[in-house]
Amino acid sequence: MYDKEAKIRRYSTRYHSLGTSLGVRRLLRDYHTLKERRYDGDYVACDVLTDLEIAISLACLTMRQKQTLALIYIKDLTQKTAAEQLGLRQDTISRHEKAAIQKVAAVYQYWTELGEGYELTGGLNEKHRIKIEDRQVMERNKSRKVATSSSIKGDRGSD
Repeated sequence: MYDKEAKIRRYSTRYHSLGTSLGVRRLLRDYHTLKERRYDGDYVACDVLTDLEIAISLACLTMRQKQTLALIYIKDLTQKTAAEQLGLRQDTISRHEKAAIQKVAAVYQYWTELGEGYELTGGLNEKHRIKIEDRQVMERNKSRKVATSSSIKGDRGSD
C-alpha cells in the first residue's frame, strides 16, 4: 500500500525547525539533494525549495550575504575558498553566512506566526500540505491559461 503522506512526514521530521538558524542551515545543506528529488518528481521537495527561494528573497540579504550563501551552499565551497573568491577574510564570510541564515530563519519564523504552513516544533503542518495541493492545482490551471492565451494570440496574428 502506497502512503502518499509519507513524504510530508519525512520532510516534517527533517525540517521541523525552519524558524531557527539550525533548521535553515540543515535545509541549505540539503539543497542539492532536494533539487535531485525535485527532478525525480518529488512535489514536496519542489515546495520546500520554492519556499526557500521565497524566504531568501524576502530576507533582505545584502549582496555579500547572497554571494556567501550561493558559494557555500550552491557551489559547495568551504568558507575559506569562498572568502578567497570574494577577496575577504574567512571570519568575514562566517559572519555573512551567520547573518544571512538568521535573516532567512526570521522569515520562516514570521510565516509560522502567521500560520502559513510552518510550526516551530512540529514541521510542516496541515496547512502546508493543503498549500502544496493548492499550488499544484494553480500550476495546472496556469499551464492551461498560458496554452489558451498562446492559441488566442496565434489566432489574432493570422487575421
